[in-house]
Amino acid sequence: MARIDFFGLGEMGYVMAGHLARAGHAVLAHDLDPERVRQWGELHPAADPDQDAEVLITSVTDMPALRQLMVAPDGLGLHMKAGMLWIDHTTTSPGFAHECAAFAASRQAGFVDAPMSGGKSGAERGQLLLFAGGEDAPVARARLIMVAYCTHFAHLGGTGAGQAAKLAHQLAIAGTVIGLQAAITYGNTQGLAPETLLATLQHGTAQSAQLAQHMGRMSAADFDFHRSFGWLAKDLSALPPDGTALPALLQQLLRAPAQASS
Repeated sequence: MARIDFFGLGEMGYVMAGHLARAGHAVLAHDLDPERVRQWGELHPAADPDQDAEVLITSVTDMPALRQLMVAPDGLGLHMKAGMLWIDHTTTSPGFAHECAAFAASRQAGFVDAPMSGGKSGAERGQLLLFAGGEDAPVARARLIMVAYCTHFAHLGGTGAGQAAKLAHQLAIAGTVIGLQAAITYGNTQGLAPETLLATLQHGTAQSAQLAQHMGRMSAADFDFHRSFGWLAKDLSALPPDGTALPALLQQLLRAPAQASS
């Protein structure tokens, strides 16, 4: 079993760290909110606060938060020691994954970029999908740890491949939900009730996991597409700025949250 420092007790990280503790790992949990740390500590075995961690796992909100936490001039990454393994679950970008890997290498530590899919429910069930990028040895080592909360682990290639695959995954989701919104918009012009239309589509070849998951809220009278799927805009902002990979509707999705918040 490994000695693990886990950073980020958000909606998913909280339960992922719990899976690791229940699997027998010595987990020291960290978060900016001390109350989250206290609550987590009441539910799980206490690790030695002075333990010499072998593995660092980060699961924070976004790339700026990860940069500040780990690779900033005063970041915690400065405390990494030779032989340690850094596993990052944050959705960032392939380029930033390379930056993190180089930083880890400068400390003689390994790095695996491993963004995930499955949401809170997948984390709770221990059934996440992990997209892994990195060299074979650290990825193999990381896999033995992440099996505590994932049922499908894909090693996509070298450093950054995990982040690239997660972005491709988010593009596929964006295409689906944009298509659903277009169907609702057209249906409205023809007098079709959104809830009836979406429930009907679920029984044809337009069925999808996204339709099943979101049709309730997408058919609501007060549904706001851009506010509901702003998390996609956050993730996909890491795509190349020339927009060559983005259809026009997706570019509109990416622009909308900034317009809505201004």
